[in-house]
Amino acid sequence: MFLSFSIANYRSINERQTLSFLPVSRVQHLPDNVISNGHYEALRSIALYGRNASGKSNTLLAVRAFCSFVSESNIFQLDEYIPYYEPYRLAVGNERQPVEFEIEFVAHTIRYTYEVHFMRNEVVQETLKMFPKLQPQLLFSRDTTGCEWGNSVRGNKKSVQEQLLPNQLLLSKGANSNIELLQAPYRYIVSHVITDLYSRIPSGIGDTQVLADAAKSIGTDENSALRFFLNQVLIIADTDIYGIVAEKTQLEAMDVFSGKERSEVREPYSYRLKTIHRIRNEDGSESEVLFDFFDESAGTQAFVIVACKIHSVLLSGATLIIDELSLHLHPELSHFLLRLFNDPTVNIRGAQLIFTTHDVTLMDEKVIRRDQIWFVEKEDNSSILYSLADIKGLRKEIDIQEWYMNGRFGAVPKIGKFDTTLIKKGYEETVEK
Repeated sequence: MFLSFSIANYRSINERQTLSFLPVSRVQHLPDNVISNGHYEALRSIALYGRNASGKSNTLLAVRAFCSFVSESNIFQLDEYIPYYEPYRLAVGNERQPVEFEIEFVAHTIRYTYEVHFMRNEVVQETLKMFPKLQPQLLFSRDTTGCEWGNSVRGNKKSVQEQLLPNQLLLSKGANSNIELLQAPYRYIVSHVITDLYSRIPSGIGDTQVLADAAKSIGTDENSALRFFLNQVLIIADTDIYGIVAEKTQLEAMDVFSGKERSEVREPYSYRLKTIHRIRNEDGSESEVLFDFFDESAGTQAFVIVACKIHSVLLSGATLIIDELSLHLHPELSHFLLRLFNDPTVNIRGAQLIFTTHDVTLMDEKVIRRDQIWFVEKEDNSSILYSLADIKGLRKEIDIQEWYMNGRFGAVPKIGKFDTTLIKKGYEETVEK
């Protein structure tokens, strides 16, 4: 269960900003949009709104950078730069200050907080705490002078500490060195936060892998749960597609590989997705026609890519992060995908969704709560985050979409007046030439 994520001195974010899944107590409507495990509560989804270049994507990129750092730092080499060090550049001295990330989450009913501060070539602070009860219990605290371990931590701590490089995270090193109490938080960050749809969709290599995995799943098991799910959502979404199958395919240019390499290259891409359409015959009967998946529209491709990932996280209860959910999608399809997360009869394992969008039709209080609507705004050239529920004095009956478009909540562009004399002058100079 993802509870919150905080960012400071990263890309367009200067001062510390926090994105929170914690429900606001005074927001009482749509209680099903809240996950509860008996001890903790969290929102099922969060939508990020804001003008272009406000920092929406940077907020998601921060989560992705953090998760990648935890996943990869165990194999960083001596003196290797930390590639996720991207400090805020519009304040003097920030390039000499650390980037700061902190996550709060629940794994196996236990709440954790994990904070890391780092420069380009070293981690300057790292702290992991767990909350088996109300009071925090330190697992470790590390700075440039050394490490402090919690009393409950068992394992070869001395060896881990001696082998730890300045650019490596103690969490990553310790979890991969079989220190048991570090493995649950490590696994959550690495495997339970799905950030590979950060890029706008469809985006290329990452999406090709999503589709290859889907084709393999469907091709090797025609009764797979994924195929059933995709068939259902494609029909419900009124795409005129009546099903999806996967056919065995021959890969070209395999001669450059041999033996094991050829098998490793061929296996993930040995099936190709096909969509099923129907035509009406002269006698009134219907026949099925197969289309190659890539002959479908960009919107349909985007919808299937997102649906594949949504199916995966609904099964696992993970958190999915998508930049520009509504890109290429009709607003009704975006509504449908959001409802999958907010519906407890579908989302039975507590999966969560964080997405950016410009689609104001999703600001529908029949679908989403006010504490699920977040804004990213620029203030003094730095991104700030706040939720609609943070804005005091809003009456229940206001039209949220209209107020947002009128700029009452901020986070919308202020379009200046276009100077037509400049372009007229340009036209005249072109004609003269």
